[in-house]
Amino acid sequence: MSSTDTATKTTLRPLIREVARRSGMSLEGTRAVYDALLETILDNACAGTPTELTGFGTFRMTIHKGHPQGFNAPPTDAYPVLKFTAAKALRDELRA
Repeated sequence: MSSTDTATKTTLRPLIREVARRSGMSLEGTRAVYDALLETILDNACAGTPTELTGFGTFRMTIHKGHPQGFNAPPTDAYPVLKFTAAKALRDELRA
């Protein structure tokens, strides 16, 4: 069993509250920054441009190849997926 199987997850509202508290920004300002960050990452991915957050990781779009379904079901066509690759600094921090 991995550690994520038993850990509780942080959802959007508590995340925004904690980032606002740590940064000293308002909830509204923090939410605006969060929305703009995700929108920019997605826009870049859709344009084929990876987004690298130094020390954290890189987001990029890749195409997942199609595959047969079996049991006479039609095959799955290729489709885009958003991939995240953790930076070495982040991987090292997680291992510590």
